[in-house]
Amino acid sequence: MEIVKDSPLEFTVLGEGGFRMRVRCSSEKIGLKVHQFVATSSQVKVSSEYQLREYMSILAGELKGKDFILIDGNSLWNTARLIKDFKTLIADYRVEKFSDYLYHFFSLQCGSIAHYDKFGWFGCYDSLEALKRFFIKNEYGSPVVEHSPAWHYDARISQKQMSRLLGLPC
Repeated sequence: MEIVKDSPLEFTVLGEGGFRMRVRCSSEKIGLKVHQFVATSSQVKVSSEYQLREYMSILAGELKGKDFILIDGNSLWNTARLIKDFKTLIADYRVEKFSDYLYHFFSLQCGSIAHYDKFGWFGCYDSLEALKRFFIKNEYGSPVVEHSPAWHYDARISQKQMSRLLGLPC
């Protein structure tokens, strides 16, 4: 795997068999971390977005606040942060415990429309039982764990962990 720096915030990752992915970062600081991480990983064999996401999920743990990494325009999710926020929410199910990060994950990755904002979303899913029903059958009629495409490693891992925390099958 190698990386080509297109700008301080954008890179192209090149892998096996002509594989290439665009990576965009929220800041030069994050861009530098991505560049260093991939540049020191030349021995790693990557030939799919799933493999790249799985490998780069290590970096997602370093994202703070509004930092982001996009891989071909799709967020690389910080699974540890999502699970921490989810545990906080289900321990005390109140809108004050519903983080913006978790709201964006639900609306972008779990088969839910945005409902205008997190308060609107919470108004539709105002109890832990309503959240469980959403995880069983999202707004598109499928289980949350089946909503993200197979290549979206970080989202699928997060969805499965959340389902387990709700006592649901994966």
